[in-house]
Amino acid sequence: MKGVLTQLVLGQDDGEPYSIPNIEKNKLRQFIAGQQLSDSQVCLTHGADEIALSLLAGIQNKRTGFRPRILVRYNDSRTADCIMPYMAISIADTVAEKDCSAWRRRNNSEDDADFTLMVSANDNEKDSNRSRAKTVKQLTANQLAGRPTALVDLSKHFQAQETVLPLLIQANYPVNALIAYAGWNTTSNAVGTALAQASLYLSARQQATSRSEVMGLTAANLSFLQNRIMEDYFYLKEDIDVVNHALQRAGYTNTADLDLEHNYRWANAMLQQSLKKQLASYKNTRSFRTPVQFSSPEGVFSLMMQDMTVDVSYPWPRTFEVWLHAAPIYAASPD
Repeated sequence: MKGVLTQLVLGQDDGEPYSIPNIEKNKLRQFIAGQQLSDSQVCLTHGADEIALSLLAGIQNKRTGFRPRILVRYNDSRTADCIMPYMAISIADTVAEKDCSAWRRRNNSEDDADFTLMVSANDNEKDSNRSRAKTVKQLTANQLAGRPTALVDLSKHFQAQETVLPLLIQANYPVNALIAYAGWNTTSNAVGTALAQASLYLSARQQATSRSEVMGLTAANLSFLQNRIMEDYFYLKEDIDVVNHALQRAGYTNTADLDLEHNYRWANAMLQQSLKKQLASYKNTRSFRTPVQFSSPEGVFSLMMQDMTVDVSYPWPRTFEVWLHAAPIYAASPD
């Protein structure tokens, strides 16, 4: 490399443990090694959608000198070695791979960590309920102890009953205490997004010099948090099936290529109606409305979600992605 590019990141989405793309990737690794290029110059990663956010977090951390100490926790002893759908590597390898830009530090001590990355991955087997309940207890303990925590909420079959979030809501866990949440369809998307969100927020907070500045940063992070909850859980784990099944019952079998003149507007109407019902229930839970305390250079303050609106639509004629913007309304008070 001649210094034209500061860093090159090549992603692989929707991979498998054994496939033709892996052969090409191994050849690239050999070429990179032969050119004596470091991970900070060229990085290969098993993901795509999260890469831009990861790059942004890396740039911010380099600018501020922030290298977060991350404590990684799994919901089960088997989770680390699990290979989730559309992934070519295990969950543990995915987490480690997100360190390829060399701006994060792994940590083994709860007391010395900047934040905990809690990775939960479940299927629909009987022991999944026990595992999810255990995760709720761990998250509650972290919250009571004031340990910042980012939650990666994975599900093997992309079903709501495999995720942790509904149990957190049922247990009245204050979801706004999380510094990040992600539960995309692939492990790489979710892990990369949660790590980047948590790092960006904590890095910005370290640079803040006033309560009002920290309050603004926290409000922005909570808005992103609610975006992820509404899309990754309420849409991708629940509402997408409602829309797809309605389209299929009407004879539209290809939900990945909708007809702009006939079913696209109908799909948007179903999406908005379904998510509106979800929001009406969710925003009236104690989990959503419980005030959460935050620290600042000028003392502690609390933020409480009073209300929230969500604007949502399909950005193009397929149901897999949505354009979603959550706009929470906060009440703030000094403690």
